[in-house]
Order: sequence, then structure tokens, then C-alpha cells
Amino acid sequence: MNSLTEEELDSLPLKKLVQRMDDFLLKSREEKYGKLPNGIPINLPSELVDTIKVQQRTDLKIRKIAYLVFAYLTQLGLSSVSSGFANKICFTESFLPLDWASPIFRLRFGAINQYQIISSRISFEIFIDLLYCIETGERLTSKKSKLKKFRTWLQDVNNKFHYFAHVLLIAYKFDRELRTPEVHGSSSSPRSMLSLQTPTFEDINKQFHLNNVLINIWNPLIEILNDTRPTSMTYVGTSQYEEHQKWFQTYMSGEDDAIEAKLDEMLGSIDNEDV
Repeated sequence: MNSLTEEELDSLPLKKLVQRMDDFLLKSREEKYGKLPNGIPINLPSELVDTIKVQQRTDLKIRKIAYLVFAYLTQLGLSSVSSGFANKICFTESFLPLDWASPIFRLRFGAINQYQIISSRISFEIFIDLLYCIETGERLTSKKSKLKKFRTWLQDVNNKFHYFAHVLLIAYKFDRELRTPEVHGSSSSPRSMLSLQTPTFEDINKQFHLNNVLINIWNPLIEILNDTRPTSMTYVGTSQYEEHQKWFQTYMSGEDDAIEAKLDEMLGSIDNEDV
């Protein structure tokens, strides 16, 4: 791929801009894995841009949406790269459970873990911007609480994106338990490091919960944008499994009154002061 100045990038016709975004992601996969057989799926901006709903927008709006979906997919890519770092630096072929008793190992793991927590939250921020922009043509902004505004917008039964109510709940739980303590300096990580105890499987993997669900919402999103009702939903985190399952069953019923009541129940549980 050739390099472009900011001016050259801005002057690219919409079709060529989206193609360049696709090429970047395809090339990054090739550089990471080598040549892969045809038919192995990869999420690309063009797939979303070509949907029925997005194609109804003006070229200027589509251009804005294209940049957001590219930002979303590359942010998920950054999280994937950080997992590769963990395998190269921490969980190598020579890894042993006794390594958890090594201070330098704990610091290396802690650095990657902290990035993955913050990176997941960035992915979610871009995701809600993307949904809002597809529907309204503008990015989601608020003087007080961006998440509160998104919750109110999502809670409307006439908003087809209400399918993603479970994603907001996962993000809310992730925020309270991991992201907020991390960025405000009250993380449990230093105490965990000092104990040098071997962490549980859940402790090692909880930073992936939000990212995992964000990776798996692509197909339902494309279906919604092509005026098709999704027939599957990904649940993450055993503590929320039953709640998400009930939401999916209500969603699949297609009954507006039941869906509206369940949305009020689910999203009404989110504290105003915390969103």
C-alpha cells in the first residue's frame, strides 16, 4: 500500500477510501498469518458500508460512518495484537505456573492486562458512536454522560439497535469492576502482584469479556442494517448468562410490549450517576 498525505486521504472518492480501509485490514491479516485460503471470513468496512440502511445515507454521512467502522475494527485489532504480545512475552513455550511467583512476570502481565482493559472500553465507545451515527448521521456527544444518553436512545422499542441492550449491560459491569478502578488508581492489581498467588482462570481472562462480545456482534449488526432480525446472541460472563438469555428470548418473541418492559427492567437497573 502506498502512503498518502492527509490531503490526499481526504480527496479519495468514497469507494476508493473504503477499499483502502479493506486493503489495510486484509494486508494486516496477511502479514500476521500469511496467505490464508479463500473463504475464511474477515470483517471489513465495505460489508457494513454496503448494507441497505447505510446506503440510504448521503456520501458525506457514509464517509463518516466508514471512518467509524474502520476505527472500530482496528481497535479490536489492537486488542488482538496485545494478546499476541502476551503470548510472546508471558505465556511462551517455557511458561510454568511457578512464573506467577516472579515479580517481573507479574509486571509484564499487568502492563498488558491494563492495556487490554482500557482498549476494550475504547472499542465500546467507538461501537456506540457507530450505531448512533448510522441512525442519526452524527457522533454521540453529551455534556454530562455519553453512556446515559446512549442508554436513553437505545431504550426506545422502535430503535432496531435495542438488540444490543445486553452489550450495554456487559460494558456497564466491565466499567464498574475493571475499567473505572484501573483508570482511577484503585485497581486490585498491585495487591494481587504483592500476594504472588496464582490467579484463577477467571482472573486471567476477565479483561476479555467486553472485547469478546464486541467481536461477536458483527453478524447481528450487519443483519439489522440489512433489515433482517438477528436469530442469535452471544452471552459473556457466567454471572450474566441467565439475564442475557431471558433478554434474547424476549427479543425473539417480537412482542413490542414485552420487549419494552424488558428494556426498562434491564437498562433501568443502570445507576444514573454511574453512566
